[in-house]
Amino acid sequence: MKSVPVYLLPVESNSYEVLIGSNLLQRVGQDLRQQIFGNPGNYVVITDEHVQKKWGSALQQALAGLPLHQIVIAAGEQHKTRATKESIEDQMLQSGIGRDSLIIAFGGGVVSDLAGYVAATYQRGLPYITIPTTLLAAADASIGGKTGVNTNMGKNLIGAFYQPRRVYIDIGFWQTLPKLQLQNGMAETIKHAVIKDLPFFRWLEKHAEDFSAGFTNTNLELWKKLACKNVEIKSGIFQLDEREQSGQRERLNFGHTIAHALEKASNYKLLHGLAVGLGMIVEAEISVKLGIARPKDAERLRALVKNYGLPVRIPHQLKVEDIITHTKHDKKSRHGEARYVLLAKLGQVGQIASDQGFVEDAIVRQVILNNQA
Repeated sequence: MKSVPVYLLPVESNSYEVLIGSNLLQRVGQDLRQQIFGNPGNYVVITDEHVQKKWGSALQQALAGLPLHQIVIAAGEQHKTRATKESIEDQMLQSGIGRDSLIIAFGGGVVSDLAGYVAATYQRGLPYITIPTTLLAAADASIGGKTGVNTNMGKNLIGAFYQPRRVYIDIGFWQTLPKLQLQNGMAETIKHAVIKDLPFFRWLEKHAEDFSAGFTNTNLELWKKLACKNVEIKSGIFQLDEREQSGQRERLNFGHTIAHALEKASNYKLLHGLAVGLGMIVEAEISVKLGIARPKDAERLRALVKNYGLPVRIPHQLKVEDIITHTKHDKKSRHGEARYVLLAKLGQVGQIASDQGFVEDAIVRQVILNNQA
């Protein structure tokens, strides 16, 4: 037997900038015209019907004169599927989109995940940028390079790690969001504070009333700080473990084993952020039962989730056994058993559950029942 080594050297860095501010669409157009990302033959805008209706003309105006192709998908988590991805790809193929193209993800978390996955796989990879239009997408899906789709078995089970070339977080989009969508994004913000930054957690406690008031002339700087802290915390974690190989990046999944199961059990009628808020409460209480976290930290977390208008009780119509079954299809599962990121204390999460990362179903069942409406 002979062995022939194959040596591969990285050809480019995956690093990128996240720009945060207001009225950034004009900056996007300026960057594209200055060929910051090369000289693509086509620009493919992937968006959803809601964003297209509200912001589509503004984006087209900002990118006037560039060779644009626009693909509009149905809005909602239930449409983040392989079928939708296939439809996008077919439209691109029919339009003659080649490898000399750049994808623009313009929308919320569903669009960010889908467009990024299309970029990762279409003709073996196209560059893409993201313009998140929701607080949730700006805090979560638009940065980090996790792309993918849902399946009948669970959420985000098919996908790829694929980083954008740049992210444009324009907080002006958030000013038009309904209150529910702002609350939806605050859950991921609270999660970042819980897992990494106790001073940020205290700051969120202090300003709960300010943020609950939405956007005013006096709190715009607070929203900018919030946006920056989300990016700083998340990027500070995933840049140490881009592809979730060392376990560092899994810390970002605090609350998500339960959250994804709740979303699936509700057929995605429960919004992601609302599910994350509930997931954090449940997983913090699991940590208390295992003797890892202090009860007062779990209580303080519950209070903050409640103060931001997020639900703290699991809908009664969701069946406990369905929730537990769905946890076992989570991406963190091993050997058919669910794993949980455990709370050590506010500002710090610990190991992935106990020892091998597994928690007895009886403990999970009890905590869910204790927190069900």
